[in-house]
Parts: sequence; structure tokens; C-alpha cells
Amino acid sequence: MDDSILNSRKSALLFRLGGLGDLLVAFPSIYLLRKNLSPCSLTLVCREEYGLLLKETGVVDKIVSADQKKLAPLFTSRPYSQELPLWLSEFSLILGWMQKESSLNVRELCSSLGRKRCHFFIHDPDYPGQISKSFFENTLEFLAEEGGPNPAFRQCTILPSSSRRKRDGLGLLGEEALKKGVKVAVVHPGSGSRSKCWPLDNFMEIVHLLSHRGYRGALVTGMAEIELEDRLKKITLPNGWVWLQNPPLLKLSGLLSAANFYFGNDSGITHLAAACGTEVIALFRKDLKDAWKPYGHVAVLSGESVSDIKPDSVWEIIARNGV
Repeated sequence: MDDSILNSRKSALLFRLGGLGDLLVAFPSIYLLRKNLSPCSLTLVCREEYGLLLKETGVVDKIVSADQKKLAPLFTSRPYSQELPLWLSEFSLILGWMQKESSLNVRELCSSLGRKRCHFFIHDPDYPGQISKSFFENTLEFLAEEGGPNPAFRQCTILPSSSRRKRDGLGLLGEEALKKGVKVAVVHPGSGSRSKCWPLDNFMEIVHLLSHRGYRGALVTGMAEIELEDRLKKITLPNGWVWLQNPPLLKLSGLLSAANFYFGNDSGITHLAAACGTEVIALFRKDLKDAWKPYGHVAVLSGESVSDIKPDSVWEIIARNGV
């Protein structure tokens, strides 16, 4: 059809709110749009520091911070000025991915402003699988109505990278890590919730075992792991290992893309490792595993509490995978 968004060279506005992990469970759906709507300019409303990862890798064209004052009426009951509907009118399509109905003020306002092509995908809590696949299937169904291609989920799950980005990432570990044949591991002992965190001593046991296997690597922490810093300052890492505090996400994505192996809790960085195509071992609470398991080359160990998972069980998975 002549007015199909697939044949249009106009622009689409996308919404995905929340943290890094929240953005990355919607990444396959966003990448599907990039592949299907190649003539379109894609603008993503999200947390800016995370969205820049998708902009710099070419998945979207523009990032708009969800914190911008003009967008507040989309998320609250505040009255809006004429600036907001004028801005929304610039887009030929508005799409978003939401976890809960409570986020629907965005959809309701966009619809009330006369946006004909406006659709928000809401995760069904009864869906028997990952939120990422639920979003993807719904997005694929929406695009099928426009006559678009039908790619498999796995074709839309790997964040674009480059040899230069991988080299920049490995550079975080020092010159030795750039040598051919060096085995690299990345370990992330934190998470946004204390209840998702495996004991730090257990992580260090795995780090030392990996070091004995000849691995160089990085122990990565971010803003959510500030409470671990005092303990980490007292720990001596094995030779060839470094502690990376809040590294730039783009460089970290390069490191993860180049790494042989990643190990961590249920966290945004674990989702990033999976999106980079890395071999991942992830530790999850059982109640969160089915919905939030990352896509990709991922082995998940779970327990009623993550502290129930034994280091021997982790090492058995590592050995089985030939790490």
C-alpha cells in the first residue's frame, strides 16, 4: 500500500523506559524495526546513557531523554502545551514497549492527539517465556500487517559491533589482552537489587579458578555496586585481571563482544553481554528466570535465593562449556 510505513521515508518515535536490562529486552524488537524500516529515521525515548549504546551502533538514529521537561505530560497527568502535540505530529509512527498497564498514559495521550499509527505493546504476564520474545512476537505481528519480512528472533538479537570497537574494549585490560590467543573473561558481581546478588566471595573463587585456567579478565562494577567498593578495594585480583569501575558502555560492549566468556547476576550488564553474543553464565532467582532470562548463548543457574547456588555448580557449567 502507498501509505505503508515500510514504503515511507518518514520517521518513527519509539518508547522504552527503565534501566539497561529493560532496554535490552526490547532491543530485538527495536532491531527488527531497524531492519524492516530502513528508510525510516528511528527516534528512541529512553534513559539517555543507555540509549546512546543503540545510537552509536546504528540501531536507532536519535535519542531523546525521557527526563526532558516537555515529555512530562506523557508520563503524568500534567497539562500539556502545544509544543508536545506539534512534536508528536512530526512522526509517522509511534510505538512503545511497556511492562504494565499503569504506563499507558503515554499511549492514551498519543491516541488523544490524533496519532493514527500509534501502538504500544504490553507484556502479558501469562506469556510462557521471555519478555523479550513476547515483545518481539507482538512487534512482528504488527509489522506483518504492513507486508514486512519475517526474520527469526535470533536474527535480531546481536548488537552490531566492529573489530575496532572490540579492540577498544580489550584495551581496557591493557596491551597484553590484545595479543592473539589470549583468553578473556568478564565478571560482574553486582545487580540493581541485593536479592539478586550472589556472594562476592563466591565470585572471587570463580575469578581465581579462571585465572588458573589462563584467563585474563575484568571485574566490572557500576553505580549499583557502590556498596561493594569498600570490600573490593581490599581484594587483590590475580595477575592479568583488572577492576573496571563504571566503564563507558560502548567500550564495555566492545570488551564483551571480544570476550570468550561472561559470568554475572541478573543485571543489565548480563543482558548486555548476551546481546553482544558472548557466552554467558547467569545466576537468577527462580521466580524471575522464565520472564527475564537473556536471549543468546546463555546458561542459567537458579535457586529460590541466588545464594543457594553453589560455586561447584557454576564451575561445572564452565567446565562443561569448555571454558
